[in-house]
Amino acid sequence: MHDKDRTITLTTRIDEQLENKILAVSHARKIHDVTSGKLLGVIVVSIDIKFIEIVNRNLQEGLRSRFMIVDEDDKIVYNVNERLIGTLFRDNVRPPESLNVVVTSPLSQQKWTTYLYMPLDELTADGKILGRNLVTLAIVIVLFAAVISIFLSHVITTPIKKLLRNIALVEKGQFEQVEPIGSRDEIGHLSIRFNRMSHELKRMVERMQQEEIEKAKAEMRALHDQIKPHFLYNTLGSVKWIASMQQADKIVEMTDALISMLRYATKSDGTLVTIREELDNITNYVTIQNVRYYDCIQMRYEIEDKVLDYHMPKMILQPIVENAIFHGLAELEEDGIITIRIQLRVDTVVIEICDNGVGMDHHTMQNLLEEKPGASTGTNGIGLHNVQRRIQLHFGKPYGIQVESKIGEGTIFSILLPAIIEAK
Repeated sequence: MHDKDRTITLTTRIDEQLENKILAVSHARKIHDVTSGKLLGVIVVSIDIKFIEIVNRNLQEGLRSRFMIVDEDDKIVYNVNERLIGTLFRDNVRPPESLNVVVTSPLSQQKWTTYLYMPLDELTADGKILGRNLVTLAIVIVLFAAVISIFLSHVITTPIKKLLRNIALVEKGQFEQVEPIGSRDEIGHLSIRFNRMSHELKRMVERMQQEEIEKAKAEMRALHDQIKPHFLYNTLGSVKWIASMQQADKIVEMTDALISMLRYATKSDGTLVTIREELDNITNYVTIQNVRYYDCIQMRYEIEDKVLDYHMPKMILQPIVENAIFHGLAELEEDGIITIRIQLRVDTVVIEICDNGVGMDHHTMQNLLEEKPGASTGTNGIGLHNVQRRIQLHFGKPYGIQVESKIGEGTIFSILLPAIIEAK
């Protein structure tokens, strides 16, 4: 110790005074007499250097070797590696600051400085690992998203493709090959509705085909039922000539009307005739019936002139007038009146055939139109069912015959037909 130094701290060294010869930091202080000031001696306190390890343990294991304490002479006072203690810090250990992060902290009570350094590579190692992990995670997420997208695309597009295939099959009329779609989402519900629609369309097509077949059969039956032999006209002409020679005017009139009716019934130029022609046929028919009933049947017509050239199916009015005569007027003691009204309502022709006969109850009216085709009708509801069926086969369900009647007040038959100006 120098004379001017009162205290001194010795660098880390092996304390020879101790039995275990451990590394220690020694602090020496002069002792003077209080009264005379004479130097009495020097007290030395040695501290085991391992007390610093208490602080060093708080560091990570990899950082402990990079922590050290350096004194004012740049000598290493403490390091985990005991061989470095006492050597110069700048010659042996001091790391280049360009490659390391160096943290220094001077001590307040001693002229020592603590150093802690960490290589930049190690400092950024965790960041690189994190970056690699993020890249790996991003790749995994992209692959997972691609797989999910492909799966969802398959799940979504497969029912749509099946639905499009079903639509194509329905367009071709292949209703039997339509496959059900088991999806429970909106596409599945849409498919269920489409399948119902296709089944209904199939039934409609089959019904239309059946109606066309029945319509063709009815037309064939009508053709077979037509009486065309010329000898029948010639025979009736001969009867008319003989009656004329014998001045039997009623027979002449009836025969003439019958010939006109036969010609009307057997002409084959289309299924539609004008309303004017149908009314002429009714006139001939009533002429024949008046011979039988002694002119007790009166006909009245309330018709708009413009509808006379509209078209309607042939032989529609005659069965209804016949029904009115046989079941409405035959039992009257007074003259019977049949009124035919024809008017145009927007695009519908309404024909009403009214009589002042005895009328009929609801059960009888129902039986007139519900009679099965081909059944023997006798004198009950002559031909009304066939007339109803012919009209609906031609024009559909909205058209046909309606009946209103009251006992003792007469009956009204209403016929609804589409307004057809030119026959097709």
